[in-house]
Order: sequence, then structure tokens, then C-alpha cells
Amino acid sequence: MKVSPTALIVGAALAAPLVSLAACSSSGGPSPEPPDFSGTWVLNFDESEDPRAQMQRDRPPGPGTLPGARPGARPRVNPEEMQTRMSAIVQGQLAFKLIQTDSTVTFAGAEGAQLVYRTDGRWEVQSVEGLGDIRVRARWKRRKLVLDRELEYGLKVSQTYEFAPDGRQLHVKVKISGGPRTIEFRRVYDACADSG
Repeated sequence: MKVSPTALIVGAALAAPLVSLAACSSSGGPSPEPPDFSGTWVLNFDESEDPRAQMQRDRPPGPGTLPGARPGARPRVNPEEMQTRMSAIVQGQLAFKLIQTDSTVTFAGAEGAQLVYRTDGRWEVQSVEGLGDIRVRARWKRRKLVLDRELEYGLKVSQTYEFAPDGRQLHVKVKISGGPRTIEFRRVYDACADSG
């Protein structure tokens, strides 16, 4: 079944009208089709968690090396560079449009930048502004879209997208691991009517 791309975005980098969620039988049978996250989504500040206070509170003293860095990799972390990269991850998108087909998802930002991910689970290398060259993969896990990124120094970021029970919001669970500690938090996005 071919899904045509939906209208354009009003926002910034990484989904839309709700497809009714069919109940899944737990007794075998074919896998349910993934939900359609296509559309424009706007961050709900009140319902989203802010990880910055937690990161500041638990920050290790002084510059140093990231535990778990691979042997042979640059062992010392430039604090400014790492801060820039972590800020890009933690800040998240204020708004974004997601365009979904049967084999890809495209996140479009307000500045016109687009990131296209194949949803077959294969790893690939992409260049992302603020993060550099990273390994990425996208895959469906039941009715959730999972986007994994591997950055330098062993830092890993996993984002899991799923509809809220009422279908009016998109919940994004973010997990950052491979650094001094693992951080998990949730962002909540409201559906926004497309402007054109």
C-alpha cells in the first residue's frame, strides 16, 4: 500500500492526522500497519519534560573523558564541542513536519532542512548540523517509530515516537546514553493544522 506524502511543514526538524488505531490481536496474525504520523507538530512546553536541570545537577566536575569511549577514539572531549552537541539534542524541535511513505520518514524544519530516514532498520551515515557525521537508523517497533543515532565518543540517542491514547498528541521518549550517565525524558507535541 502506497502512502502519498502529506502537505508541507511549518516548523523545525523531525509527524499528523491520526489514523484510527485498530485493536491488535495478541494471538498471532499479520503485523498491524504502522500508524501515519504525517503532519505538523508543535512542542507543548507545559507537558514536556526539561532535562537541562537534571543534567546540570548531575554534571561531573570539570572536563574529562567520557566513560565508555572506544579504544583508539579520541579519548579527550572538547567541552565546548560536547556542550554544543548535547544542546542540539536536548533542545529538541519547537515544531516540525513529518512526511511519511511506506518506506521512509522525512523530518522537515522551519529553515527548510530535511532529514530523510529509511524505515527498514539499516544503519547509514548522515551529516546533521550541530552534530556532525552520525550513524542513524529508523525502524518500526509495533506501532512506534524508533530513531537511533550514534555520535562520536560512544554517545547514543534513541527517540521513540508514538501517539497519545487520544491521538491528538505525539509523544517522543528520548534516551541519551554512552556518556557520564543515562538521561531519559519525554517531549509532547500537539497536532497543528497545515497552513496550506
